[in-house]
Amino acid sequence: MRQLQRDLNKIYAKRGIEIADDGDFGMGTYALVRRFQRARGYFLRNGVVGKWTKSAIARAVKAA
Repeated sequence: MRQLQRDLNKIYAKRGIEIADDGDFGMGTYALVRRFQRARGYFLRNGVVGKWTKSAIARAVKAA
């Protein structure tokens, strides 16, 4: 969980958005996952980090 939070923080750092790196999938993590899904044009923006979202986050971290 912490790695997911670190990855999301890295992706959104330039926008000044940061979530707690606490290992808890709380509302902040959920909201940022949904924001990521929405930004990528995902039809299903459910906040779940499935295989598609996970691989897209990995690609975005490499590009960040």
